Amino acid sequence: MRSLFLTKYTRRGPSSRYRVYQFLDFYRQAGIEPTVAPLFDDDYLDYVYTSRSAPKSKLTAAFLKRLTFLLRSRSWDLVHVQCELFPHVPGLFETLFSIWNPRYVVEYDDAVFETYKTKWWVRGKIPALMKKARAVIVGNEYIESFATQFSKRVHFVPTCVDLNKYEVKNHEVQNEGGITVGWIGTPYTAKRYLLAFREHLKAMLDAAGVSFEFIGAPDGLDIGVPYRAVEWSEASEAELLKRVDVGIMPITDDAFSRGKSGLKLIQYMACGLPVVASPVGENRNLVATGENGYLADAPDEWARGIRSLAADPSLRHRLGMNGRRTVEASYSVSVHAPRLVNILYEAAGQTPSKTDFTSGPEE
Repeated sequence: MRSLFLTKYTRRGPSSRYRVYQFLDFYRQAGIEPTVAPLFDDDYLDYVYTSRSAPKSKLTAAFLKRLTFLLRSRSWDLVHVQCELFPHVPGLFETLFSIWNPRYVVEYDDAVFETYKTKWWVRGKIPALMKKARAVIVGNEYIESFATQFSKRVHFVPTCVDLNKYEVKNHEVQNEGGITVGWIGTPYTAKRYLLAFREHLKAMLDAAGVSFEFIGAPDGLDIGVPYRAVEWSEASEAELLKRVDVGIMPITDDAFSRGKSGLKLIQYMACGLPVVASPVGENRNLVATGENGYLADAPDEWARGIRSLAADPSLRHRLGMNGRRTVEASYSVSVHAPRLVNILYEAAGQTPSKTDFTSGPEE
């Protein structure tokens, strides 16, 4: 089977990397021949991460390239659309595409429909895409509850990781300066969430004298605490996470954030790190307080959780190993790849040529 994957980004974009690119080797083993066509390139992401507007010429080129793939899309047995065809553009192209080539599935790991609710020109495009899709793949329960209003073919497949990439942290070895609290993300999410949690970060620092290491965050954010900004790369992210002792995921309680996938927590847990997170959206399903980490709301709750973990390496080990088991059972690529293969074959009206494939090296 030949499948065209219309991703939003290259594999440098987290949503595209974890929802599409990391499964390509599994798809090939299962007899699916993938062609990946990202809308935006790495240069565009540089503009996004530095809060600059991309030149109109770059956007025009990206849209024209996508149009050429849409016109050729019937050459493939199935088209996989990540989120939408053209962000922030009225749904005319999606409507015409669904008529031109009805053999498509859509996938969402962010609640983009929430950002469109106040924009009349794009408000209905996501529901329209869902209604006509042969399958709707969603990354969390919040998006699932929205999608089931428009489609009876909704599949909940959480964002997951390849555990072969992540070694378990040894909590018996501790730095002389105390523990390191870590965060991983993009410059955009750092500005959106870390800036909103200044008081919580200050409370953690006061409670336990921790150091902060933020992977992927820019230098110089006014967040009220000193931190080390570490440059992110796909090749080094798993190794960088091993340097921290506790992973955090502070997010605001709003409609868009309730649609987040919890990827940060999944990565921390894959490394055997205990976590502290806001009790919002998918975080509530991932974190069991006292078992693999702590859900914390007010600054004093964050401080209490960090203080307990800083004082007790055995507690960090126990919660971290429980987190690793959480990922092994429910958030591992090897668990969900066979499900995705079956979803794509069913949407294409075909039967899998192989069902006994095993994990191989990532793309």
